[in-house]
Amino acid sequence: MNTFDKLGIIADAYNPALLIVLFFHIINAAYQKNWLKTELLLSSSILGIGFVYLVMFIDKKLSVWYGLGLDYSTHTALSVCLVFILIRITKQYSKTLIISLMTYFLLMLYQQYHSLMDILTTFVVILLMLSTAMHLRKRSLHKLWG
Repeated sequence: MNTFDKLGIIADAYNPALLIVLFFHIINAAYQKNWLKTELLLSSSILGIGFVYLVMFIDKKLSVWYGLGLDYSTHTALSVCLVFILIRITKQYSKTLIISLMTYFLLMLYQQYHSLMDILTTFVVILLMLSTAMHLRKRSLHKLWG
């Protein structure tokens, strides 16, 4: 197996590894009977991952990225979503998570999974959606709980 193939395996393992870390945090919150944190993690994860695949579905139907000569990067979208959630719950690891995400982007470029514009446009769209959703969610929780 050559280096390119080994790097492909690493790239393919990045999102599953992030999912495992997130799952560990959800299980840990439930184990500690911190039900609010458990609910927030679960709902944020479902909402975020839902956005990733909703945008993918819309793009498949409307060919938004294709119309721009680009390709929606599900790899990018999912990694941004998971890192976004993990940063919100593990602020002490935010630098490490951001560095890992940027390294993943470079690896995707090296492996020719996507172009720089595919990655950047997907990154911006998903990050804006997640940020807006989390802001609106936070506002509604404040209204609900005072």
